[in-house]
Amino acid sequence: MSTSLQKANYIVTKATEEDKKKNYEEALRLYEQGVEYFLHAIKYEADSDEARESIRTKCILYLDRVQKLEQHVSGKKQEPVKDGSSGECKKEGHSDSSESDPEGNVEKKKLQTQLEGATGMGQTNFKRDGVVGLDGAKEALKESKYILQKAIDIVTKATEEDKKKNYEEALRLYEQGVEYFLRAIKYEARSDKAKESIRTKCKSYADRAEKLRQHVSGKKQKPVKDSSCGGNRKKGDNDSSDSDSEGNDEKKKFQTQLEGTIVMEKPNIKWDDIAGLDGAKKALEEAVTMPIKFPHLFTGKRQPQSGILLYGPPGTGKSYLAKAVAAEANNSTFFAVSSPDLVSKWLGESEKLVKNLFEMAREHKPSIIFIDDVDSLCSARSDNESESARRIKTEFLVQMQGVGNDNKGIFVLVATNMPWVLDSAIMRR
Repeated sequence: MSTSLQKANYIVTKATEEDKKKNYEEALRLYEQGVEYFLHAIKYEADSDEARESIRTKCILYLDRVQKLEQHVSGKKQEPVKDGSSGECKKEGHSDSSESDPEGNVEKKKLQTQLEGATGMGQTNFKRDGVVGLDGAKEALKESKYILQKAIDIVTKATEEDKKKNYEEALRLYEQGVEYFLRAIKYEARSDKAKESIRTKCKSYADRAEKLRQHVSGKKQKPVKDSSCGGNRKKGDNDSSDSDSEGNDEKKKFQTQLEGTIVMEKPNIKWDDIAGLDGAKKALEEAVTMPIKFPHLFTGKRQPQSGILLYGPPGTGKSYLAKAVAAEANNSTFFAVSSPDLVSKWLGESEKLVKNLFEMAREHKPSIIFIDDVDSLCSARSDNESESARRIKTEFLVQMQGVGNDNKGIFVLVATNMPWVLDSAIMRR
């Protein structure tokens, strides 16, 4: 059976071939898939710090290429030109990094200082000689970027675009930066304090992205200034109570929509009513019912699971198990959600429904969110998916990671007939 590292190397080799053939969309998809396997290998397969550094270096190289291809595919660049030092591509006439905006550099340096030590940036004993098959890239990677550094670079660009009032580009970069911050929390942060430091920054950019999303979708004339990200305040708007009232009305509207997902009458189904499925029943009991009945056993480092995926062909008892969970967890608020509850025809409303679902769950702790047929909401990202589908997935990732929010007491139970079509980032949650 091949390892994740072997799969990653095989996939990025194919990606490089497609890249050389100028099939950029296919190359982008393969690079992203390869990076996911590299990250899995770092977390579960690398048996030494040196091995992790070697894999990480390759991973960052391909992440840089992914960003360039994303810009090209989205029409932001002309055809990229190959850079012989690392196999990456560069736009013709691209100015040297030394000509970057001095103000942007100051802001970037400030952000780096705030996050200093979160993941060991600048403290790694990186050995380029340990990287096999990347001789041309070794010299170019003397100052190798980690995932957190990548996030800082992206949000710095986002802030610059925000100041230039290029709100659509800023929104795209903020969302991309948030995804990299979440990866840094999962794979690079060394302590709870470091994770909290990154989460705080991540939340500020996620909030700014939300305001820009409202502006881009035509909800506002001008985005309201965000002190952490340097947005713009609407001229002549001196009464903040009006905007607060509007926000509360919108929140109330979404929560009213979601109230129908709360299961008021608990089903009369016990564990003993389900034949077989002993492993699944035991896992659910340990993850859901025991933390509620015996909270004193789950303190300190003994934390309960935050989610379980039920998968199998139709008719194997997935929904029946969910009903048993609703019945057994008497003191919990049970949300039974499906894709029609969260998908709206209006631009930007779907991700707001996801956000409000988790906010309601936090308000009614302890709570269980059951999402049936989750593959219809969180399938793997592809080139031909819509922007709204991508935003829904991003919002799920942000909410399930608990950025800036306390997800203690919230359990996410999802079911699917086809686990292989789920997005890999969702699977890791």
